[in-house]
Amino acid sequence: MAKSLIQKLQDLEVITQGYFVLKSGEISDHYVDMRKAYGHPELLSEISNNLIEKIPSDATCIACSGLGGISLGTALSNKTNLSLTLVRDKPKDHGDLKIIEGYHPTPDDKIIIVDDVFSSGTSVKRTMENLAVSNLNVIKIIVILRRGINTLSCELDSLFTEEDLNSKL
Repeated sequence: MAKSLIQKLQDLEVITQGYFVLKSGEISDHYVDMRKAYGHPELLSEISNNLIEKIPSDATCIACSGLGGISLGTALSNKTNLSLTLVRDKPKDHGDLKIIEGYHPTPDDKIIIVDDVFSSGTSVKRTMENLAVSNLNVIKIIVILRRGINTLSCELDSLFTEEDLNSKL
């Protein structure tokens, strides 16, 4: 699985070499754009199928934010029939001023957060903080690629690490 999927991602050129400022403000000599895979339904399905294996059996809800997370979360929710919670970075400044859209979990829900790439955890941390305001229970974070070290208070699982990509690409 891993080698084949990594090869497909390489063929799509999801990794670009250069000078990049990441969301956290850190500098990187390469950028990983997993969203390129989302435009290819068979590849997104393969990624989703592999991520499903990492979802705990007691999970009741998928939470996600941002373009990479929401696209992936929607695909996973459709395949697993788990409820989908869309978490904004900040509350809307119009209308009902919501920060949580879609399914509104309760404290009894067991939530997994999904995202495409985990570097320093900036996006996931913000999602966790916005869920914590409602006293919600995040049990795991699942991403396609882990680039950095998890310093968050929740288990992190990934399909690949940066070392996997560097050793096989």
